[in-house]
Amino acid sequence: MKRFYWAIANLLSNACAYTPRGAQVTLKIRSTDHNVQIAVVDTGIGIPEAALPHVCERFYRIHQGLEQPPGFGLGLAIVKQIVDAHRGQLEIRSYVGQGTTVVISLPQE
Repeated sequence: MKRFYWAIANLLSNACAYTPRGAQVTLKIRSTDHNVQIAVVDTGIGIPEAALPHVCERFYRIHQGLEQPPGFGLGLAIVKQIVDAHRGQLEIRSYVGQGTTVVISLPQE
């Protein structure tokens, strides 16, 4: 469970790092009969569509001409591994200039 908490903290950290001051970062949790969904939603800079298939690859970083927060491009790759280990799914939706939504869906057991 400790790793799962780390995954959520990483998603929140990413959202805060790429969202301007005064904009919103929201954590949403929803339970259904079959799964639990945890969503981190921000109104930040967004991820270019061409980069979306690669953001969970190890060492992948997006260069948008902006000063980037420190890191090695491992966070989302590790989050994906943790979610996979829990038989879950990771979904990332993003629009440049509008923000990003990352949803973790885990089966209810």
